[in-house]
Amino acid sequence: MKKQRYAPQKFFLLYGRIGHGSTIAEAKADAQAQVEQALCGSYNPLVISAHDQCVLVWRDLCGWGYTFVTPGSEVDGHDAIPLHHLCGGMYATSAEAEKAARFHLAQRIFRIGGPTGLDVIGDEKDRREHYGWCRFQYAYRAWQNKGYGDTDCHDWACWNRWPEGVEPWDIPQEEKTWEK
Repeated sequence: MKKQRYAPQKFFLLYGRIGHGSTIAEAKADAQAQVEQALCGSYNPLVISAHDQCVLVWRDLCGWGYTFVTPGSEVDGHDAIPLHHLCGGMYATSAEAEKAARFHLAQRIFRIGGPTGLDVIGDEKDRREHYGWCRFQYAYRAWQNKGYGDTDCHDWACWNRWPEGVEPWDIPQEEKTWEK
């Protein structure tokens, strides 16, 4: 039985896009289609700001991304994210990038004893997810303040357990719009 030979794959680089095909013409056509796809659609940026924090959601030829544009801010002991630093990688759509940016912004706004950042997140399912993240952070910090190690803090916070003498954290019922 004769071995089937495969034609070597051809590659073509065009404006940062790599086209693939069995011939140079096919590879070039593939690269051109990728460039056309990158150039079509909206390039309108979006600015999201809340609680003295600002995020810019933008698009370039590689896709959608976001960056914090609040200069010189340190959040909850973490260094400020440098201006124009890409956060979270590139996203295929503006909606994906906006959702990621809103979650990241809400997490930066959130501080133990401060605002939850729920007002930044519009979708009810996403608000519920962020609320769960906030509860986890509070429970983790409560166990950590009692002197427990990271593994124990993580386990007990995941199980929504609270140390003795610590009132379980919750937000006001009127903010839980998903329970109405």
